[in-house]
Amino acid sequence: MPFFEDSGVRVEEQRGPLFGAFATLFDQIERMVALNVAWAMQLVPLLAALAYQGLPAWVRVLLILYSVVALGPATGALFGAIARACDGELLRLEVVRESLHQTVRPSLTTLVPLYSTFVWLTLLATWAGRRQVLAVNVLAQLAIMLLGVCAVYWGPLVAARPDKSALAVLRESVRLAWRAPLLTLFTGVAAVLALVIGAISIGGTFLVVPVLVALLETEQYRGVMRNT
Repeated sequence: MPFFEDSGVRVEEQRGPLFGAFATLFDQIERMVALNVAWAMQLVPLLAALAYQGLPAWVRVLLILYSVVALGPATGALFGAIARACDGELLRLEVVRESLHQTVRPSLTTLVPLYSTFVWLTLLATWAGRRQVLAVNVLAQLAIMLLGVCAVYWGPLVAARPDKSALAVLRESVRLAWRAPLLTLFTGVAAVLALVIGAISIGGTFLVVPVLVALLETEQYRGVMRNT
């Protein structure tokens, strides 16, 4: 396949979240990698702040803040562009720009608050574990697991319905997970495995892992919606 070939996506080849994700990925592999690199570049300031401890404290704080703020809109744009790729559109630069424009606000007001619940629950579980507050520790860990399953739908929901609030997205994700619990769990496990591989291999994170996770979750969301 020539680099950035304008052949489109063979949507008819897509079957289920796993095969559908890989079909779309390999049909536009060069464009997918370029999109993934653009997303992963937002991590570079954070990695630099963690790697170079000798930097002035204010510089490290600014680098971390940039990544924290930029990853929200970048993730929203990623899901928006992936949704259009799954519809058979080519990932041209204007498609990514339109996706960023459409999702920048809901990314900050919906995705960021939702994903940040994992941080707060982890801190709560850690605190409860140190204080030996067993009930709180168990409930916090249970909430993390349940939200982890529902999180499969957060990105695709924001891409499909950017007008929804964080609470509305959470409610809808619970409903979708309830309708297809086993397949949702399978997709969630596949996404977690991909993220673990990406964490072990920095190259995986920069080249393909976030895009693959977005593809898996988008295909899962669309599959459940078709059967609803």
